[in-house]
Amino acid sequence: MRLAKQKIGAQQNGYGRIGCDIDLYNEIAEIADKCGYTLTSVTNALLGYALANSEVITETKTIEVNSFRIGNEDFEDVNNN
Repeated sequence: MRLAKQKIGAQQNGYGRIGCDIDLYNEIAEIADKCGYTLTSVTNALLGYALANSEVITETKTIEVNSFRIGNEDFEDVNNN
């Protein structure tokens, strides 16, 4: 089995500098070794599945700010209460 500390060669196409935890890397390497696939093909399949089954959720949050004005001036508590 290939371990993360060993050199695995250069990528022919794509970007080979995406890091992951050593335990995840070793699991991917084990799958690749047992099934006769390359690390790249197994990683691409796993990432493709994860991306296809993921979504980004955007929420808009409103912050309510209250202030107190007397006339045209903001009130400042000189006693810091």
